[in-house]
Amino acid sequence: MCDPVTIAAVSAGASAVGSVVGYMGQRQAAKDTNRAFRENNRAQLAAYTDDIEANNLNAMANDEAATQRRVQASREGVAARGSAVAAAAERGIGGFSLRAIEQSFGFQEGEAIASINRNQELDTSRTRMSGRAATNQRTAAIRSAPRSRGPSLIGLGANLAAAAAGGYSDYKMMKAA
Repeated sequence: MCDPVTIAAVSAGASAVGSVVGYMGQRQAAKDTNRAFRENNRAQLAAYTDDIEANNLNAMANDEAATQRRVQASREGVAARGSAVAAAAERGIGGFSLRAIEQSFGFQEGEAIASINRNQELDTSRTRMSGRAATNQRTAAIRSAPRSRGPSLIGLGANLAAAAAGGYSDYKMMKAA
């Protein structure tokens, strides 16, 4: 049979090696988790930047389209008033009747432009809300990614001390037997 000191030393050594290997595995897992966290942050920030840039491009395109629609509405209004004035002149209509016709076309032009302006305001609000949503989504994604503090050296020390105490206890039990 083996010497009690050797058995106790092997038992304590095996426990100590297990504790060190476990610590190293936990440490590597923590490093992997934190690396994944950093990579996630980079990806989320890049995606956020892309979302905001796309949102800004959409806003600029919407503003440009609204400007073009206003210009078109103005052209159509001027053309309609011009046609109405020419037609009225051919029929010999003038005075208050002509002014009423011109005001009617001007009112229709104004309504069209006001509608374009309201739609542009709604587009602007949607763009602003979309930007906030992108911010909230990316913030939530970053915050939800796991992080790790890693294993504690104090825990490793406690495990090593327990291994030594276990080896000593084994030694005492073998010696008593």
